[in-house]
Amino acid sequence: PTLFENVDADEVRPGTVAVVSVDGVEKTYAILGEWDNEPSLNVISSKTKIAANLLGRKAGDAVELADAEGKAIAATVVRVEALSDELKAWIKG
Repeated sequence: PTLFENVDADEVRPGTVAVVSVDGVEKTYAILGEWDNEPSLNVISSKTKIAANLLGRKAGDAVELADAEGKAIAATVVRVEALSDELKAWIKG
C-alpha cells in the first residue's frame, strides 16, 4: 500500500487533507488511494467526484462540490494539510 510519506501539502493531492468551507461550515476530506474509504476518518478515494474537484486546488480556491442529493454547492478550500499521525496509522493498518 502507498503510505503517502512526505507528500507536499502546497495543493490538494492524494496523501493530503483538504479543509473546505461550505456556507461557513468546515468539512475535512483526507484524499488517499483509489480504494481507500473510511467515513469515520473523513477518508475518501482519490477517484471520487469530490476528490476530482479538489485535486490541484490551493488554499483560497473556489471549488464546486455536490451535496447528498448530488446538487452543486459552492465551497472554498480553506487549507491543505499533511496527513495526521492518526491517518498514517490507519493507512499502515
